[in-house]
Amino acid sequence: MTGLRSSRLLGPALLAAALLASSGCGAARASGPAGVPDPLRIGLSPSITPALQRETYQPLARYLHQRLGVEVVFSAPVDEPAALRALRDDEVDVARLDALTYAAADHRDSLAPLVTEVDAETGSPRYLSALVARHDSGVRSVTDVVRAGTRVALGDPHSAAGDLYPRVMLGGTGAAAMLVTGTGYNTARAVLDGTAGAGGLALRTLHRLERDRAVPAGAFDVLRTHPVPGSPWVARRGLGAAAQDAVAAAFESISAPGLLNLLQARGYVQARPADYRELRADAERLGTAEATP
Repeated sequence: MTGLRSSRLLGPALLAAALLASSGCGAARASGPAGVPDPLRIGLSPSITPALQRETYQPLARYLHQRLGVEVVFSAPVDEPAALRALRDDEVDVARLDALTYAAADHRDSLAPLVTEVDAETGSPRYLSALVARHDSGVRSVTDVVRAGTRVALGDPHSAAGDLYPRVMLGGTGAAAMLVTGTGYNTARAVLDGTAGAGGLALRTLHRLERDRAVPAGAFDVLRTHPVPGSPWVARRGLGAAAQDAVAAAFESISAPGLLNLLQARGYVQARPADYRELRADAERLGTAEATP
């Protein structure tokens, strides 16, 4: 693999800002308390579509507006490289990056990690990547996958949970044939319909798909898991220290169950560059740590 592959009701003015990312770009901006830019431009996960921004993330926009005293502009990049470029080019002030994207870019871009989630399932700042097989497939272990040369479905090539750590769990040998699906949902479907004999994805993603009845509960066996550092919310290098602290404190203060459920977190804690060193070493060992331009 070459390089990284990575509220229902608001006031009319705030709603317009939150839903139209272009309205905040390229124009002179004021500063709110602690020097937080107004509007504050935030990049969501690349998997968040504009429709989901409008429908789902209004509670976060409202909370941050109330906490920081500035309007909030959301945007969703098309992929992880685009999220990184948006930070590098000062198109957004803060963005949520996959841990793999951050770990591979940090040495060059001097990005400032702010916070990461306390995972709702593990209760820690790490979640689990999983290698799974269909329950009735006869595949019972990673050894079965490697020995048989079983085709393995992987998700986003820029994803630590969907690509890097499944490869690590396979021993980094390349013994299995790989099918790149792009998303955890597609990986689960490929395993379910037999297109692949095994698949790698975040375990919490599989559980969410089961809860949403997108895949049948009990249809998969988990062959192995590996801990993954949480996806950090990262500030562009030009955002002042006081503004960084204010944004980090706003996330760390989230306590409303509904908002935490929306964010699939128990809470937020400080993210530090050291938290991602092991991941970067794993990526370099497998030749996946070249930063995306």
